[in-house]
Amino acid sequence: MMQVDGEYEVTIDQEGRMPIPDACRARRWTGGFLTRSFNGISLTIYPADIGEDVTKRLTDPTQDTDPLTEQVVRYLSCGVTISLDADGRISIPVSLAQLAHLHREVIVRDMGERLEVWNADTWRQYRGKRGPEDFVGRVHECLVAS
Repeated sequence: MMQVDGEYEVTIDQEGRMPIPDACRARRWTGGFLTRSFNGISLTIYPADIGEDVTKRLTDPTQDTDPLTEQVVRYLSCGVTISLDADGRISIPVSLAQLAHLHREVIVRDMGERLEVWNADTWRQYRGKRGPEDFVGRVHECLVAS
């Protein structure tokens, strides 16, 4: 079951450094793998152990490569390994910041097994498009599927 632990507004500084919220750092978020999200409009940070495992599986020469695996490799190839600096920040490469239109104000969503990084305005628009009935229906689906 997915654990959702919060939504935080943070500020990216002029050098492209973004603080990881204290609540996230308190749980294991000390680094990982930063890449574009599958939704195409945000970024995702996977924990270091997941990033390493995915990289090993995707680059294992003994595995047959099917078209889907090749697409995933291409999709994730823009990702980078990240670690927190002494002030609890990560550096977001310009190329990834541009993909997600990250400027100054961003939203970090703690989705339990991953963090999502959104342009604050884009997140508000995306969230606003989903009506209350959609939300209630999705909550019900999640609870019934558990």
